[in-house]
Amino acid sequence: MTTCIPIFPLNTVLYPGGLLPLKIFEQRYLDMTKTCVRDAAPFGVCRIREGREVGLPAVPEQIGCTALITQWEMPHLSVFHLRTRGQQPFRILRHTTQSDGLIRAEIELLAEAAVRGEQHVIDGVLPGCRHRRVQPVSDPPTQLHLDGAHRREAIGLPVDELLAEPAHPLGQLVG
Repeated sequence: MTTCIPIFPLNTVLYPGGLLPLKIFEQRYLDMTKTCVRDAAPFGVCRIREGREVGLPAVPEQIGCTALITQWEMPHLSVFHLRTRGQQPFRILRHTTQSDGLIRAEIELLAEAAVRGEQHVIDGVLPGCRHRRVQPVSDPPTQLHLDGAHRREAIGLPVDELLAEPAHPLGQLVG
């Protein structure tokens, strides 16, 4: 099954069930957020292959995860604070960049079991992440305090810790 969604390239990897707080301030993403909130629609989060988070559109990795906005607030005009949760992994089949810089992609949703068996997922997403701390965008709307089992699902853990955790989907992916 394929569908078309907006893509939000980040220096962060989002996994199904993972929490991702975001501060949205670029016009292309403000418009995306308004549409996603209005339609209760997901957007895609992909790690950046080339480029930066802010400014010119970045080149996303081929594999990503859909994100659903679970909470939002607009503390200032032209700023959204979002709390999102990863939903389902996907593969980008083709993408285009709109005139406003927003990337839209035709994606194929992947079953988690299929992702675990695909070596190109590991090759395409993990290089450069193995020894980096995966960080959410600075100044999130709320500080997340997680412990024990909930900590495995949170963003902000070293990827090596996730790789060593057999109960986490990433640990199952490489374990």
